[in-house]
Amino acid sequence: MGERHDKRAREILSKIRYATVATVTSDGKSWSSPIAPVIDTDFNIYWFCDKDSQHARNIHTNPRIVVVVHDLADPGSERDRVYMEADVIELTDPTEIQRVRNANRMGSPPDLEEFAGHAVRKCYKSIPRKVWMNDPEGGSGAHGYRIDIHL
Repeated sequence: MGERHDKRAREILSKIRYATVATVTSDGKSWSSPIAPVIDTDFNIYWFCDKDSQHARNIHTNPRIVVVVHDLADPGSERDRVYMEADVIELTDPTEIQRVRNANRMGSPPDLEEFAGHAVRKCYKSIPRKVWMNDPEGGSGAHGYRIDIHL
């Protein structure tokens, strides 16, 4: 069963266009934000946002997040979502930021000042710690339907 889910998770992630990032505010309230991600071959997810956005502020307080990626062809299916518990870092290397922008087809080279120091725009990288899918016909343990994914 695991290999089938692993393959399906890789399929969903290879077509990623949108995702939801779940964070926690400094006072413990949950917060979710839609993102337009870029994913690399190691399944790290990147996105750009305003440094003053609520989820960016939350990440600076607590860099542990959950990312949910839906298969847009079947958004209502419980088994066509990939969940990732991840750690987040803010990218500061201009070469790495340019690579993410190019992968995101954002066109022209970035004005490095747009991302440097106290700039308004930031680029974030989430590094997966744990990946899973839900399957009402399988899974086990405390989470019932949860199937661990090995990417």
